[in-house]
Amino acid sequence: MRIGVVVIAMTATASAGPPTLKETFARIAARQSLPQLCFAATADRSLVACLGTTDGNDEALYFFHVIGPTASDGAVWRYFLQNDAAHPGVVDQSNLDDAANYLNKHALRPTTFDFVPIERRDGATVKVGAWTIKRVVGSTKEYRNEHLEVVCGATSRPVDTSAPLDIVFGAEEGPVDVAVSPLTRDQMLVVTTEHGPLTTEREPIRFDAAAICRAK
Repeated sequence: MRIGVVVIAMTATASAGPPTLKETFARIAARQSLPQLCFAATADRSLVACLGTTDGNDEALYFFHVIGPTASDGAVWRYFLQNDAAHPGVVDQSNLDDAANYLNKHALRPTTFDFVPIERRDGATVKVGAWTIKRVVGSTKEYRNEHLEVVCGATSRPVDTSAPLDIVFGAEEGPVDVAVSPLTRDQMLVVTTEHGPLTTEREPIRFDAAAICRAK
């Protein structure tokens, strides 16, 4: 199971105006906070740029994601930030430069997103644009399993993402915060924050609510 903690403070709420991409990458390199985990997109929202973060045991790992509507779209870069005495916050600048060049080449521009949090309880729902998204939590004495569902009329259907909520948690592990933002009428962007006993992890995903309701 994936665990980790966010080393830089990032919120899932929109700011008054997004920083430029140059400012964003300078903040990442300096390990400063960003207004949002997801910070850029193409004009049609077909590509979205976000950070995924994992940290624990004096070592941090950040993933830079460009998320497309299908698994084959977009790209991922990985770079390490180590917090021990020998590696005090070292950033892989070459990966940051590659990511910045990719965003410019594919016309991604600074963007803010309207994230709506989902309560930490079974059956909690939020209205996101034209769709209602539901949180499902199943648990036993030892384990907890969580996932999202799209309300499709009188029924609801699961969001099969394989990550980040489609996993089993040990009973001792902490809660997961979930926030959803519309990308287009049907495309949804999700950021989860998993709070482990020693670490926390943030991860972005996207899904097509209409496609889920059409599936048989």
